Amino acid sequence: MWQDVSPASFNKTIRLGVSTDLSALITMYNRVTDHLFKQGLKQWHNDYPGEKALRKDLNQSSLFLYEINSQIVGSVVLDTQQDPQYKDIAWQYESEKVLVIHRLAVDPAFSGRGIAQSLCKLCEQVGQEAGFEVIRLDAFRANDRSNIFYQKMGYRKTKGYCQFDYQDLPCDCYEKWIGG
Repeated sequence: MWQDVSPASFNKTIRLGVSTDLSALITMYNRVTDHLFKQGLKQWHNDYPGEKALRKDLNQSSLFLYEINSQIVGSVVLDTQQDPQYKDIAWQYESEKVLVIHRLAVDPAFSGRGIAQSLCKLCEQVGQEAGFEVIRLDAFRANDRSNIFYQKMGYRKTKGYCQFDYQDLPCDCYEKWIGG
């Protein structure tokens, strides 16, 4: 069981993002991208995730925000959009009822407070309540922290990987059964 270690005095909220959140989201994702670059991880770049992708996520009501005292400190996208490369992955769970986690991020200044766990658990809860059976995702291979995180959250690494044009290394694919 995860534990949110933020001080009780913080006003914490998880909600669907709306169009007026776009500017704050871009700022947060840029901080995350800069932090990754400083660690030598070319997982994202300043155009991805950028305005176009985030605007689409907001318009499709698929982006969830984690706020502390009205400041966006985390975000995740949950939808049914599987990258075309997913068709070549040896998934353990064959199901038509699949959700996909995209762009899970936590502002580096708020790292270690259980925010990523909260967002991941929210995705699983939303999926279960909507009758989905599996959650899939891909994680940049060189980002040890995210790969370890997903494994600790119960996601199983599959055989196969995705390779995106903007990344110098592939992404490993994970899935978790959330059905009954």
